[in-house]
Amino acid sequence: MQPLWLIVPVVVLLVVMVLFALQFRQLSRQRTEIGLLAERIAVLEQDLANQSLRLSAVQLVQNHALDDGATSLPDSQSDTSPYQQAIRMVTAGAGVEEIQRECGLARGEAELIVSLYHLPRHG
Repeated sequence: MQPLWLIVPVVVLLVVMVLFALQFRQLSRQRTEIGLLAERIAVLEQDLANQSLRLSAVQLVQNHALDDGATSLPDSQSDTSPYQQAIRMVTAGAGVEEIQRECGLARGEAELIVSLYHLPRHG
């Protein structure tokens, strides 16, 4: 039989190694979870940026309508507004220059509408 003073350190060492392995496994899981959360945050940030861009576009349309002398905005924009025409043109594939020319919009307005309503072509 081995003396007790030799067995105790071996048992303690085995316990420490098992605890270390469990901690390492937990750390690996946490790193994976952090990676997944970071990806979700990136998606949410992009969604927030898109919503902010859309809000800016709505405010631009409202300001433009009010600058043209309207005392209030109608419940729905007329289908003949240059912005509605520009949106239809973008969804049909028109570019910034064509929208500027046909709708009489400033370049920044046309670029904003293109960035908001351009539908990527899936071939």
